[in-house]
Amino acid sequence: MDNYIYFYSYSKNYSYSKNGVDAMSIQKYFTISIVGVIIWSLVFSAGYATSLKTFDSISVNVDKIHLDFSFSEPKIEEIHGETSVYHRVTLDSLPNTNDLHKPRLPVQSVKVLLPLGRDVASVSVSYDEQYHLGSNYHVETGQPLPPVNKETPLSEKNTNTICSSHLNFYSIVGTYKCRGYPILFINLYPVTYDGVTGDLFYTPHLTLEVYTKESEMKTPVRGLERDKRLIETIVDNPTYLTTYNAVKS
Repeated sequence: MDNYIYFYSYSKNYSYSKNGVDAMSIQKYFTISIVGVIIWSLVFSAGYATSLKTFDSISVNVDKIHLDFSFSEPKIEEIHGETSVYHRVTLDSLPNTNDLHKPRLPVQSVKVLLPLGRDVASVSVSYDEQYHLGSNYHVETGQPLPPVNKETPLSEKNTNTICSSHLNFYSIVGTYKCRGYPILFINLYPVTYDGVTGDLFYTPHLTLEVYTKESEMKTPVRGLERDKRLIETIVDNPTYLTTYNAVKS
């Protein structure tokens, strides 16, 4: 009833005729415009919260976070340099590592939201099968960034006759906080390399499990809806936002 009176009084204030314009038309225009704006706002607000509410009925295991990742077969390209030949390994849209003088291989960055009141206890990565892609590969290595001083000479690219190996399936970057939410950063490597023999291996499926334990420190989280929406777009396990439902802004 209050909304109706508001619309009516607002329209009434603008019920006038000027330069031959029909006053009733102006009244209808403003009334329809205001109603349209409010309806649009209600629809937008409902959509704003829907993405978060879809996880409310999902139960999660706070002791172990389980994530599966699948990868297509990598591509191997032979590059002819000025004095040597090396190989570039790429996989879909994944970026490649660029650690200095280490093999540049595809890497999957994983961001794991830790449950409320939990810390990382241990991490494990497993696989079902692995394929041998061949031997005697000379994978390109990471190079130093271009110097600020242009007079400083750059060493020739990929001059290493034997590249160091990269046989690990994962590496832990660390745990960092975003808006108070603790996020564990892990790198997964679906392609591994033996620098001595030149063997390349490809793993099409990796399973990541993060085991947690009770935290000794309390996580300061504001509980704002906009913070939750941001975290939902960052992490690979957004369902674990339900563990923070009890936190009120």
